[in-house]
Amino acid sequence: MKLLFSSEHLIWIVSFSLFLGVIVVIFIAVNKIYSPYMDQYQPEKKRINEIFTLLDSIFWKDKNHSLCLAEEAVLISRRIKDSNALSQALYNKAKILRNFEVNDSVLIISNQALSIAERIPNDTLIAKIKQNIGNFYHSRDDYYLAMQNYSEVETIASKLRDNQLLGNASNGLGLISMALHDYDRAIILFANAVSFFSKEKRGGHWQMISPYINIGNCYIEKKEYYKAICYQKKGLKIAEQFHDKDMICKIYINLGLINQKFNSSLSLKYFSEAASYTIQCNNRRLYGIILQNLGIFYLEKNQKEKSESFIDQSLKIFKETNFRSAEMKANRVLMNIKKSQNQWEKAFFYYTRSIELKDSILNIQTQKQISNYQFEIESQRRKLEQQLLKKQIELQKNRNIILIITIAFILIIVFMLNRYLKKSIKLQKTENKHLQQISALEKVKYEAEMNAKSKELTTLSLQLVVKNEILTDIEDRVDKLYKGRMMNQTSYENLNHIIHEHFNEKKDWEQFKEMFEQIHQDFFLKLKNYCPDLTETELRLCSYLKINLSNNEIIRFFNINPGTLKTNRYHIRKKFKLDTSENLEDFLRRF
Repeated sequence: MKLLFSSEHLIWIVSFSLFLGVIVVIFIAVNKIYSPYMDQYQPEKKRINEIFTLLDSIFWKDKNHSLCLAEEAVLISRRIKDSNALSQALYNKAKILRNFEVNDSVLIISNQALSIAERIPNDTLIAKIKQNIGNFYHSRDDYYLAMQNYSEVETIASKLRDNQLLGNASNGLGLISMALHDYDRAIILFANAVSFFSKEKRGGHWQMISPYINIGNCYIEKKEYYKAICYQKKGLKIAEQFHDKDMICKIYINLGLINQKFNSSLSLKYFSEAASYTIQCNNRRLYGIILQNLGIFYLEKNQKEKSESFIDQSLKIFKETNFRSAEMKANRVLMNIKKSQNQWEKAFFYYTRSIELKDSILNIQTQKQISNYQFEIESQRRKLEQQLLKKQIELQKNRNIILIITIAFILIIVFMLNRYLKKSIKLQKTENKHLQQISALEKVKYEAEMNAKSKELTTLSLQLVVKNEILTDIEDRVDKLYKGRMMNQTSYENLNHIIHEHFNEKKDWEQFKEMFEQIHQDFFLKLKNYCPDLTETELRLCSYLKINLSNNEIIRFFNINPGTLKTNRYHIRKKFKLDTSENLEDFLRRF
């Protein structure tokens, strides 16, 4: 009778069946071991999600409550070892701190969150954290680092096609342009932010309001007050739609400040409206700011008694709410009022008080830094406690050792039956390793060839300079000999013909350009795409700067004086719109 299966086929069927059996046993064992610990964290995860949902709506309103919630989320995340939740909790904490005050703890906590998010990785969270870091640097007037972070957010958001993140990045870049007084570019960026936010349903309505307010502020700086008012009112319309009294109040303050320049009665009307909204939403700090603005308004109208009354009221509110920075400003205004009234003793009192508040603010920041270090120590202590808990869990797992040993023996049998497959995999890995080594060697070879070509290009440049100098010198000497009648005309013309034949600047440039493009492919094309206005001479100068030729070598190459070179560099920088702090050579190396 003919067998349906050969012995080899039977071995493979048995081994495959055993393998499936092992997988089932492992699944049952793992589920039995870990399910109690997984189930016990469900309430904590639910609580974390509740906190994050709540923080999205209140983080910019109530600092103390928001910080308590964020800290609770941090502690829970550490306890259940949820890296994603921990990163998000630290990000929320840093965002809250940055919204109410700017100190180094914002950057420290943000970097902790970023480090965890990059290990997971979570690109969306990375972008949000970098946005917060960019906002921190922007508040410190460090525009370069702020722009760097916003640009990275824009790159990640484009990759994810996340309109909300793109809107945040555009808004941040717009704020930088605004700070650098490039109001036209800022308006374009804020308009882009509005466009991105309008495509995204998630996110707070305040994100839609902020770009409108920013566009309005740009038009204030451009002294186009009608447009400024229009955009402030666009933001006001959205705020009224969502009944956001805090935002409505802030926009009314802005409208009051705009109209203060040309319509006093309307300005007072807006300030009064803002005051009524702050009373309704019980925002004492904002009410104090309105009173302070009214005081400054009347001071500009030279109504010093009214001004002093409003400033005094605002000062009391700032003391009650512990708003030290605003209290310091109020003392400064009162000092100016008393100086104008020749009440020097009171003026000195307010001046002294403002200095004390300034010192106090600095002391509070120092104490917060100390608190952050204490927080880190406490975190390390909790980490050790978690490690101890982990060891206790490991001890509890020992009761499953017999089951694990049994599984190990079954696995050994399966591995022995499939040793041929393992050998094949090992051989494949060896081949892959050899291929990687060959690839690495080819890479090294390529880099060596590029370095050699770069050196050859530099050498060629210097040789061309020396050749041209020698030809120029020979031409000068021939002219002197001919003028001194030490050479006949025929010899003079023949020599000049030979000199000019070798003194071919166009041919030298083509030779240099051909070798340059072998090393730096598409360099000239990229430059022309970036700045179409560049001339041929400017392209040549850019290529010499790219290969690190010195100013003296470039002067010799072009046969120009240092002043002309300096002028050419200035024109190139102007066409590239480079900041004074940015190095032209570093900029060209990025192409």
